[in-house]
Amino acid sequence: MADSEAILATQEPGLQHHFDDSPQQLESSTLGMWVFLVTEVMFFGGMFGAYTVYRNMYPEAFASTSHFMNVTIGAINTGVLIFSSFTMVLAVRSAQLGQKKALITFLVLTLVLGCIFLSLKDVEYHEKWVDHHIPGPGFQYQDPRYVHQAQILFFLYFAMTGMHAIHMIVGAGLLTTRREGTRIYYRLAGDRVGDLWTALRDVARDHVAGLERLADAYLGDRDGLEVIDRDELAARIRRRQVVVLDVRPTAEFASGHIAGARSLPITELRRRLRSLPKDAEVVAYCRGPYCVYADDAVRELRRKGFRARRLVDGFPEWKRAGLPVAAGHD
Repeated sequence: MADSEAILATQEPGLQHHFDDSPQQLESSTLGMWVFLVTEVMFFGGMFGAYTVYRNMYPEAFASTSHFMNVTIGAINTGVLIFSSFTMVLAVRSAQLGQKKALITFLVLTLVLGCIFLSLKDVEYHEKWVDHHIPGPGFQYQDPRYVHQAQILFFLYFAMTGMHAIHMIVGAGLLTTRREGTRIYYRLAGDRVGDLWTALRDVARDHVAGLERLADAYLGDRDGLEVIDRDELAARIRRRQVVVLDVRPTAEFASGHIAGARSLPITELRRRLRSLPKDAEVVAYCRGPYCVYADDAVRELRRKGFRARRLVDGFPEWKRAGLPVAAGHD
């Protein structure tokens, strides 16, 4: 015990236990940062290289996509990224000088600028969703001559800006990561992050003009969709009076779902409709009140003659309300 206390007493301040001394710790952290920067250069260098190649191959198609890019938001976000880099450098410098108050100030400024970046990207991404410019089976483009070439541009756009967004979310501590082989899994850092997202969404709903109009454009006409609140659904589940469908992807179902729900991803709904009892009421849910999967599921079920409703919100709200949940594929 005395020996352990003597070792701790002689250890250099700020030295982590797995390093022999401060120079080794500094060398290791410097090497780690350079490795990180090299991987960033490799990733974004490849992306910009691909953009350059395809831009030269399809100049007319890529030029036509510029009409669907928000130049104002792009310019603002460029300024935000440059200035946030500057405030982060100032934060590092403050840490080196031992200026704790300045360090906290610059870190908070960097976080605020990062949140501005994410908010602006949310607006841009929503525009692309409404215009069906998300690469994939649902992609649509106004000029039929450039459908395939334009999709390449939008793929590069989402890949590069999306990577920036993921960096920001992880850096802010809102997401945690774990690696399994060649895969990296992201998850919310805690339940409080979900609470933060819900609060921001509710504030936007109550105070941002035009949000409901944007939601209607995204979700379509919801007038014919009946909803059920959480308390009523919980009571009907206890009395076994309802079939509950989780229409999210199976990986999300396995990580957590309403206790007693069945996993039936929206992509498999039509193929597996015969497995549902025709005389039972069906309730579909997904990620929240603006999740389109539940709406699409209810519309499809009602077209096939089922009595179907959607949960008023989604699994995150159900879990935060303390209602029964389960995990796994069963």
